[in-house]
Amino acid sequence: MMSLARLLVIVPALVGSTVPDASCLAEGRDWEAWAGLGNRVCRGHTVDESDPLDYNVTNASTLEECKAKCLEDPCKCKGVEYNSVSGRCEVWHREAGISAWREPEVKGFTCQRFGWPAKYLIPLDGGAGRACRGDTETDNDDGYYRVEDVMHMEDCRARCVTAVDCKGIEFSGNRCEIWTRPILATKALTNFTCLRYEGPGSSFYVTTLAPILP
Repeated sequence: MMSLARLLVIVPALVGSTVPDASCLAEGRDWEAWAGLGNRVCRGHTVDESDPLDYNVTNASTLEECKAKCLEDPCKCKGVEYNSVSGRCEVWHREAGISAWREPEVKGFTCQRFGWPAKYLIPLDGGAGRACRGDTETDNDDGYYRVEDVMHMEDCRARCVTAVDCKGIEFSGNRCEIWTRPILATKALTNFTCLRYEGPGSSFYVTTLAPILP
């Protein structure tokens, strides 16, 4: 996986004098083959949603080149769809991100998202039946999060992936809270789910160090 430092060096070289906004390449933001490694095409809210206004179509020799084209504007880059046979590269800039995928009949497709990898959204206190809170279970200032209408949980997770800053999400029905302050507590509430972001760049990220041999 490419490091942030290497990413910051390579991207400007690809786009001439354009320097990417460092806030959109913050530590922890990365590429994620969230739909799996099989033959996948990107979609919006549902498996049937593919609005041409959500992406720009270009050509690339490799997946890495396609991803580099997306990172020419990292603040708008939400992900890519790439076909290794034709070289077709879709650079996704859909504000709500990529929350669905499908397996097409034509082979050679890959769908990857860019942002806060959803694999690091971890259930807090079990996740299900829990609402997110700040320092204590009564700490629920509406300045801690923004509310968005979503269609399903993966839609909510995708909003976190694409956010400039995401500390976690609270999901209930069609309501999605994107938290921008650390989630340190939860409260028991039926039909709520609380997921905290614990990936690189967060204070909760724990790396596994190799043992030091004598």
